[in-house]
Amino acid sequence: MNREHRHFPQGVWRRSLLILVAPALFAGCARYTPKPLSQSTTWGHDARSLRVDASHIPLPRLATRRLDPGAPLSMQSVAALAVLNDPQLRAARDRSGVARAQAFDAGLLPDPQSSASRDIPQGRTGATSTAYNLGLELDLGSLVTRGAAKAAADANLRRVDLQLLWQEWQTAASAELAYVRLASLTVRETLTRRQLQLVSERRARDLAALDDGDAPRTTADADLVEVQALRQTLADERAAELVQRAALNALLGLAPDVVLALQPLPPDGGADVAQARAALARLSDIRPDLLALRAGYQSQEAVLRESVLLQFPSISVGFTRARDTSSVNTAGFGVRFNLPVFNGSRGKIAVARATRQQLADAYRVRLA
Repeated sequence: MNREHRHFPQGVWRRSLLILVAPALFAGCARYTPKPLSQSTTWGHDARSLRVDASHIPLPRLATRRLDPGAPLSMQSVAALAVLNDPQLRAARDRSGVARAQAFDAGLLPDPQSSASRDIPQGRTGATSTAYNLGLELDLGSLVTRGAAKAAADANLRRVDLQLLWQEWQTAASAELAYVRLASLTVRETLTRRQLQLVSERRARDLAALDDGDAPRTTADADLVEVQALRQTLADERAAELVQRAALNALLGLAPDVVLALQPLPPDGGADVAQARAALARLSDIRPDLLALRAGYQSQEAVLRESVLLQFPSISVGFTRARDTSSVNTAGFGVRFNLPVFNGSRGKIAVARATRQQLADAYRVRLA
């Protein structure tokens, strides 16, 4: 027997290795890099450490502001700094990155499956060559559902981005509210100090009149009660100021003891009722949370469509090249599919429909 025919042909073996190795060579494999979890929290201790580039803020009224944390801050400047530096918004932006990666993953084509085997005759047999079997298979079922899966992932990405925008709106509003409360407390504290000074001066005059016998004791005692009440009010206002300052600093990622210089309260321009009514008429087109719920509903619609497509048989096609131990070479193809007899994606369809109904009701409740 010819020795040359007893072994796996070198050319075929190299081709089989190439089929197995080529995807790894050309796929641009990623590398794993460990990232230890931090066990400490870092707060800023200086207002000048805050991010001040407002050009990337998606809120037009804040994106054009020039920010200088070292100067007294206006209400809009405080809101812009909060949107840029709020630690919770950083975590929300990470969720947007996850959704973007999921959308990217949904758009990728499925990898083909390759296989290779080799059978070496043993002992005294009538074999004339070493047998081999090469195969290449592609799942067509994932191609059928790819469009729906990609649409669901894209809609989910829009939902996450709109939720982020809504959270940025809320952060800006919370920062403005903290600014108003702090500025108001500053004005109230000034007025309380002035009132305390006036009452103290009146009490001094009443005590002098009491010594001269021109006023009763009850007048000076009433002044003392009022002085003590004003001192308690002043202490309460100082405590409330500390609470509001800590809340504002938390939005900015600053330590609670950092004191920001704030501009005085702007004059009250009055409420624009006509503008509010016009905005209410188109509420579902301008509120980011409502737009996010609509995008989530569209994503679930695509998920339901994908689940319906999954009930049809998933087909895989493959091509084979083989040779048996009698040196007979063959080439062929195969088709493999699952029979949707027991499962048929009925459970996924039921879950998708129930989830769609839940999202529809949640949207109606929020709109109301």
